Amino acid sequence: MTHSMGRRVAVAALVLAVACGERQADGGTGMVIVDQRGASSSVRPGSNGLPERTATLPESACDWFPASEVEALVGKLNGPPREQDGGCFYPLPVDSLTIARRAKADQVRAALQRAGMKSDWPEEPPDTGGVLIHVSVGQRADERLMELGFGTMGSWIGQDSFLAADPAGDGWQYRRSLPGKPNFRGRAGTLIVSVEGGTYGMQDSVLARLAIRVRDRIPDLPFVDPSEASVALSGPDPCSVLSRADAEAVLGKLVVAPYRVREHTAMVDRNGQSCAYYTGRHRALVVTPHLTDGQEEMRFVRGRGGLGAVGVVDRVAEAADTLEGPWDEVAIAVTGELAALKGNRMVEIGYMTSATDLAGAMKLAGTALK
Repeated sequence: MTHSMGRRVAVAALVLAVACGERQADGGTGMVIVDQRGASSSVRPGSNGLPERTATLPESACDWFPASEVEALVGKLNGPPREQDGGCFYPLPVDSLTIARRAKADQVRAALQRAGMKSDWPEEPPDTGGVLIHVSVGQRADERLMELGFGTMGSWIGQDSFLAADPAGDGWQYRRSLPGKPNFRGRAGTLIVSVEGGTYGMQDSVLARLAIRVRDRIPDLPFVDPSEASVALSGPDPCSVLSRADAEAVLGKLVVAPYRVREHTAMVDRNGQSCAYYTGRHRALVVTPHLTDGQEEMRFVRGRGGLGAVGVVDRVAEAADTLEGPWDEVAIAVTGELAALKGNRMVEIGYMTSATDLAGAMKLAGTALK
C-alpha cells in the first residue's frame, strides 16, 4: 500500500470513528476496530447502511502479519520486512537449491556464448530469498474472475465442487498453487491470502501453513472501503430487498446487521449500491438490486460471457428444485454472481464469497425479486 493510500485509509477511519462510534486498535497491528453499538440514535447500526462493528485496513501491507510469526515457520529473517508489489516481502538468505540453479543457469549462458550463440536466458536478481505475502479483503469481482480463470471455466459445467459453498477444506473455499517457485493462494469468503516463496527450496506445505496463520489473524469483521468517508446516504437502500430474517433462513445467523457496500465487493460503503450479509469466517453474500434497466443489465451479463443457468445449474440445484422461480430469466456472470430478471428489474447475488451455494443463492434471488 502506498503512503498516499495509507493517509486516505487513516482519514477514512478517523471520519468514520467520529461519525459512528468508538475505535480500538486490534492486537498491535495497523488495523482499527470501530464499534458503533454505543453510537447515538442518529447513526444507529442497521439504519444508516453500516454494520455494528467494522475493521479498517492497516496503513502498511506489512501490518497484516508480524515478522516474528513468519520467522517461526520459515526461519530467521536477514532483514526487516518491506512493502513490495502491493504486499509485504520478508527477506531470507538464499537457499542452497536456488544457488545451485543459478550456477547451472550461469553455465548454460557461458556455454551458449562460447558457441557463438545469443543467450536470452533470464538472470534472477541476487536478492530473491524470502516470502511475499499479499492480503486482499472485500474481494472485488475482477479478483473472482482471475480466480475462476485459474480454476478453468470448464469446472462450471457438470462440477459440484466449484458451485459448493466450502469445497476446499482447511477453512478455505478455494486454494491452489501454480508451477514454478513454491506458492499458495487461498480464498476464505471475501478474503484472499497469497504467499509466494522467493526461492526454490521452500516447501508448498510451509507456505500453506503460513497462509492459514495470516488468515486467522485478520479480524473477522467487515472492512471499510478506504474511500468511504462521507456521511450522506444516496439512492434507494439496497438492503431493503432482502430482510435479515430471510437471509438468515438460508445463510445462518448474521454476525452484524446487513450493510451497504461498494458494488460487487463486500467493503463497507454507506453510499454503496449493494448490500452484504456477513456470517463470519469472512463469508459475505452480496446482493445488488437493479430497480430499473434490468433488461439492459441482463444483456450486459450475457455480453460479458454470462452462462445460462440451465447449462450451469447441475444436479445439486436440480435436486433442490431451484430451476423454477419468480423470474423471466436467470444467468450466472463470469465473475460468479447469479443474475435473475423479472420484467425490467434484476437482482444479482454474489454467492461465491458466502456461506451458501448456488441452490441457496437461487432461493434468495427468488425472495429478493418478490
